[in-house]
Amino acid sequence: MANELTVEVRGFIANYVDSLEHLEILALMSGSATGVWTVQRIFAALQSNPESIAQRLELLVQQQLAVRVQTSDESHPSYSFRPATPELDETVKAVIRAFRERRVTITELIFSKPPAPLKGFADAFRIRKENPNG
Repeated sequence: MANELTVEVRGFIANYVDSLEHLEILALMSGSATGVWTVQRIFAALQSNPESIAQRLELLVQQQLAVRVQTSDESHPSYSFRPATPELDETVKAVIRAFRERRVTITELIFSKPPAPLKGFADAFRIRKENPNG
């Protein structure tokens, strides 16, 4: 199945995409290169969890796929799809095209990725607030 995809598409998914929601947000934003996106706007389109959307938007900024946009409302950050390089932009376009043409294949590829080993290790040491009732 994944063999039908190019090396670039498979590599991008392996290195950049950590969930189906992540890819759906990227697809939505990349379809409107001049658009400004907020958590609320993406929520209206995808009906996903607003906290998760906010985390994905920040991840896209870290991955140099989006930028924060200055607006008059600082309480609701805005973002724009803006890959750091033309090559990254072309790869995103290929990934989104593959996602539209082979949705099941891409979804299976995302879900077949092994979990990040360090995340599981770090979560084991996360300090949690103890329950005062017991």
